[in-house]
Amino acid sequence: MLQAAHRKLHQGSPFSRPNFQPPSRDLPGLPEATHGEGEEEEEEEEESWLRSSQRAYLALSRYLGLVLEAQRDLNPSQASLLDELAFWATNTRGLAADMSRLLSGLGQRAPPEAQPSPAPLPAMAASNWEKKLLGLEICARCDRWLQGSRKKFARLLLKYSLCPRPARC
Repeated sequence: MLQAAHRKLHQGSPFSRPNFQPPSRDLPGLPEATHGEGEEEEEEEEESWLRSSQRAYLALSRYLGLVLEAQRDLNPSQASLLDELAFWATNTRGLAADMSRLLSGLGQRAPPEAQPSPAPLPAMAASNWEKKLLGLEICARCDRWLQGSRKKFARLLLKYSLCPRPARC
């Protein structure tokens, strides 16, 4: 999804190679995506997942905003890449808000949305190469969160009978 777009749209070699895998970096405030694969999960685990997802999507929206800023400098003529980054920065912010509403619906208090913003990208990545590497890591992390969340939501929809047509959920 987002990682593939980041790779293929004029990042240059070696980013355009399908098997290019730079080492993972620590991104303060953004946990790795971990989604339980068990069929039966306790309510407590679901609430914990909603809390961590809310924090992750809020952090992702901020990190994607930084990637967007960097890509505006690195690839100003790549409108499709810039549009996709803006789309996902906005939508991850929306996912964080959705997680907050779900927690409220369960009678839980959502974590505050006023978390510290990540450091500016130039402070985290001084060179263009480092900005590209960091952008790829952020996009890859976003993809993993989105894929895991989609699976988790599908299980929750079935568990709580919220899906009128299970074959389509």
